Amino acid sequence: MKENEKKGKDFELYVGKEYETLGYTVSYNGIGKKRKDEGIDIIAKNYQEILLIQCKNWKSKKITHKELKEFIANCMIYKEKYLKNEKRNIKNIYITSNDILEKSAKYFINENKNIIQYETIKY
Repeated sequence: MKENEKKGKDFELYVGKEYETLGYTVSYNGIGKKRKDEGIDIIAKNYQEILLIQCKNWKSKKITHKELKEFIANCMIYKEKYLKNEKRNIKNIYITSNDILEKSAKYFINENKNIIQYETIKY
């Protein structure tokens, strides 16, 4: 396995375990389906909500608003395909292992808090 791919997989497992400790049932979409994950790495569910999560464990490359918009589009498609009749609250969460957001990404998140949440989970 390539080093970057392993880093990404390890971070996804770490994030998933964090949500499991919070009582969510976690599906590792990115690890299980690899490139066919439809742009969503983790799907975490409890009786109240469903979390669609993208994980990035990048060290030097920066996240721009373009990656965030792509994630939102992927979530919209996923919801339409698989969660059309879902009654639980659905949240889109973008998680990074360190602060790697460009200014445009920070602005996008700030302006669109109703459709995307951002977290940094140190790893």
